[in-house]
Amino acid sequence: MKLFIICSALLINTTFAQTQKFICTDGYVSNLRADAQADAALVTQLPKYTPLIVLEEKEGWTKVKSKSFEGWIFNKLLDSSYSCVLSTKSYKTHESYTSRTVHKYRENVLTGEGFRILKTEMGMTQVKDKTGNVFWLENHILWPKNNLMSLSI
Repeated sequence: MKLFIICSALLINTTFAQTQKFICTDGYVSNLRADAQADAALVTQLPKYTPLIVLEEKEGWTKVKSKSFEGWIFNKLLDSSYSCVLSTKSYKTHESYTSRTVHKYRENVLTGEGFRILKTEMGMTQVKDKTGNVFWLENHILWPKNNLMSLSI
């Protein structure tokens, strides 16, 4: 019985994660507001390429949830044409997928920084930051995991 409950909980969590719709911030800095109005209280400012879970849409605004915040964002600050990820901790970059050489223009990324996904390989993802630098990051520091297409063998 205990095994059945654990398996059911895992199945529900997996199904929920697969049905979530993710969208990315596209403005250099995007304001997340407490309500769907331009003059509503500011919850936080999100950097470009922040992945967000879509909760609700209303009159040109989208209610979203990130890893740490929930609020409303103006639709023109969002883009669903690409996938993005967030770094969950400060970490080193890599020049290439096969090399452990640090990227020549960018040695580290910061916790909470967003990136556009360019390509995924087993255990690594090639990303672009908001200034246009392209480098590789290890998947274990990236969120959400379901935006990383090549995680299985």
